[in-house]
Amino acid sequence: MVRHHIVSELRPLCVSVLESDLDSRKQLESAVGSIAERLSRADAGSLEREAKKLESERLDLLKKSSMKSGIN
Repeated sequence: MVRHHIVSELRPLCVSVLESDLDSRKQLESAVGSIAERLSRADAGSLEREAKKLESERLDLLKKSSMKSGIN
């Protein structure tokens, strides 16, 4: 299983879709619960700020990555 390779913050959102067994169903319920719980704690403004911050960090990482590989 590759689930243990996922960063811990995202792991609760991972769902196995290879089988329709009880474990997969529990993973799906847990993922939905984690999403609902996170959204219920945050207001739209804080989610928007976090999204902008993460987008900025992503762009910085892409820029650094392209500089290391010689792509500009």
